[in-house]
Amino acid sequence: SMMWMMTCEKSGSSVVLIDDERTFADTLAKRLSMRGIECTVAYDGRTGLAIVESTSLTGVVLDLRLPDLHGKEVLRRIMQLQPGLPVVILTGHGTDDDERECMKNGATAFLHKPVDLGRLVGLLTQNGPSKP
Repeated sequence: SMMWMMTCEKSGSSVVLIDDERTFADTLAKRLSMRGIECTVAYDGRTGLAIVESTSLTGVVLDLRLPDLHGKEVLRRIMQLQPGLPVVILTGHGTDDDERECMKNGATAFLHKPVDLGRLVGLLTQNGPSKP
């Protein structure tokens, strides 16, 4: 299976983490879940988009380098599926041009790896649940 779920104390936040670096993604999901953020992991863009389409989420954490679609394309499709859904780009390879393009196309924030967990948690919980 390309995804797994993990829940702890709920903050009302539910996110999908789209990143093909499995060890990194799984570890980050565990760390987020310990902060009360419900996490689903997808290891490629199409799986992530299927989760966005079928799940009521409060946010997305998206890498740019994915095996199937570029993260910028995934971002565009997320904005078509769920306009206004908070999307945090988290990448080890992003350029200034990538950052400008992603922010213009609706990303909430553009973070570089290694991740500042406190900042990421703040971005994923500041708006609270967008749906009841």
